[in-house]
Amino acid sequence: MKKKILFMVISMNIGGVEKALLNMLKTMDSSQNEVTVLMLEKKGGFLNSLPDWVKVDELLYYKDIKEEFNKPPKDLILGYLKSGKIFRAIYLFIISLFCKLKGDRELLLKALFSKYPDYIREYDKAIAYAGPMALIDYYIANKVKAKKKLGWIHFDITTVGVDRNLLRKLYKKFDEINIVSKDAKEKFDSVFPEFKNKTKVFYNVILKEEILKLAGEKGFDDNYTGLRLLTVGRISKEKGQDLAIEALKKILDRGIDAKLYLVGTGNFEKECKKLAINLGIEDRVVFLGAKSNPYPYMKECDIYIQPSRYEGYCITLAEALIFDKKIVATKFTGALEQLKGKENSQICDYTSESISEGILKLLV
Repeated sequence: MKKKILFMVISMNIGGVEKALLNMLKTMDSSQNEVTVLMLEKKGGFLNSLPDWVKVDELLYYKDIKEEFNKPPKDLILGYLKSGKIFRAIYLFIISLFCKLKGDRELLLKALFSKYPDYIREYDKAIAYAGPMALIDYYIANKVKAKKKLGWIHFDITTVGVDRNLLRKLYKKFDEINIVSKDAKEKFDSVFPEFKNKTKVFYNVILKEEILKLAGEKGFDDNYTGLRLLTVGRISKEKGQDLAIEALKKILDRGIDAKLYLVGTGNFEKECKKLAINLGIEDRVVFLGAKSNPYPYMKECDIYIQPSRYEGYCITLAEALIFDKKIVATKFTGALEQLKGKENSQICDYTSESISEGILKLLV
């Protein structure tokens, strides 16, 4: 009999967590496993890449609770008052007050989910894959029937802003917690020592042969002959693309002919473009947009840069290593673990000065 397994994620947008899930699903035996991927929002650049045998579902009522979960309570309450929804405003005010007194948001999640039924099926394993993420962790812990429940941690718990009191309550209901690197596990165990017997390291799956095959497609098309610097990932503050742009400016000031290429999109893109303009290097910073296949660019670049302010186990860094590229990375969780023994690499501080010095050392 096949094992029934449920993975829950936010979406299948192009990102490291989603790619890690996609890779793992590709290695699973469809004759032994019946897999469902439940998304808060059924969308994303990786959605159509899911294996045909994987069932896809969506939490349809998420759109009804999304705003109240994500928006600051003060803004919500004021909005309801302005629109005449007095009772809803009072209700949320009371819940927010109790959440503040208790020191976590469990009551808010209970209130949001109270009028909705549990998930329709029972599973052998139910996995809160996009962790730590309070809503998904709560849903798996309380709204899904399963013989075994698992959490999955993709980030350094000490640097990501999480509701520790709430997570402590939810993780009590999990049988196992997988963490994507040794370093991230050590930090998780230091924050939640009571769960140490539940945690284990589960590295992200990297499909080397598939990546090498995809790398054969066309990459850069601008006929540039100078130093190509590349970074791949969601453009966000935590991914540190601003540090890479500032580092490029310092490299250019040294008289080096270089360009920085960014693969990805995100809510920090506008700020990064403005930074490049303010530094007077907008013609040297190339935004390539989201790419489901970034590997031709990894193959063709001269130096790969991972300027993240935090990670758990950086999947794009692991992919870049396949091409034996020179690499500059900040000292995020997992970087030392991933780059151990790699001669053509530099691990830097979280500053543009350190990153630029790392690049210069690799050019010697």
